[in-house]
Amino acid sequence: DLVVNSTSAGLKDEYLPCDKEILEPILKEASFAFDCVYGKVTPFLALAQENGCEGKDGEDMLLFQGVLAFEYFTKQNVGEDIVEAMRKGLKGE
Repeated sequence: DLVVNSTSAGLKDEYLPCDKEILEPILKEASFAFDCVYGKVTPFLALAQENGCEGKDGEDMLLFQGVLAFEYFTKQNVGEDIVEAMRKGLKGE
């Protein structure tokens, strides 16, 4: 019951990943929608929410890819303090 958009649709435009006529019935049957694009409500996420899906953008996916890379390169486990520092950096704070 999860629909994932892993295309670039919505990254720098207002496109859906496929025709609305195809996507909308799928979203009506789903519970959750995830878009790999982060930092904004994409047309995909907006349509998902209009059709009763709980939506999430790709911010956490990007963040935890960075966490994993940090752990691999430094051979250190990342604590919550580092994760929060990385989250702030991702948001430009």
